Amino acid sequence: MPGSLHRPTSPRCTVAPGAGATRRRARKGEGEKLRTEILDVAERLLIENGSIDNVSMRAIAERVGVTPPSLYIHFADKEALFFECCARRFAELQEAIVSVLAAGSVLDRLWSVGEAYIDFGLRRGRQYEAMWAFRLPDDMDETELPLLPGYELLAIVSLLVAEGIANGEIRKDIDPQQSAIAMWGSVHGTTLILINGDVHPTPFPIDPAAVTEETLQMIRRGIRA
Repeated sequence: MPGSLHRPTSPRCTVAPGAGATRRRARKGEGEKLRTEILDVAERLLIENGSIDNVSMRAIAERVGVTPPSLYIHFADKEALFFECCARRFAELQEAIVSVLAAGSVLDRLWSVGEAYIDFGLRRGRQYEAMWAFRLPDDMDETELPLLPGYELLAIVSLLVAEGIANGEIRKDIDPQQSAIAMWGSVHGTTLILINGDVHPTPFPIDPAAVTEETLQMIRRGIRA
């Protein structure tokens, strides 16, 4: 659910010794470095506390080692800070997916997209969970929807499905947009289960490679013409 993680988790990221100490005035050219550090710290605190509501701008500033007003030089408010914090992980996910969209059949490309998605989630772990905590800006209208984290990913999958329908690889009774959402739900759910397998044990051992394979096979069998 946007705005919160499904459960508080212990952090896998460590904080450098001395974090929270007063920082000297940034030199020219260090603004972008500080901005990145603010985002990194905000993400770690989100993972530690489980919800954006449980993280204050003051706590972020103290961990970074700056005064709270300094944060507002870079971000309009807390929502804007966390929106960018989460959006940058979606951008990384999109890069991972675009990198596997090589030539091949539509079904093979969809398989590669699913593999890349799950692999990204497993590599990022708690960061993957945290990136879903963003909130939509109150003043966002429909013309800005393409700016939303994950919007382009769904568009990529939807276009692939439409291509597959056109060339006969995918069933013609499938709606490209709705099937893209359904496929996202499948790989997203699988990713969360694999990330949390050690926290929520199943009656039998989980084999990540086998579960990934079965998830992608079910998607392929469900849409193949």
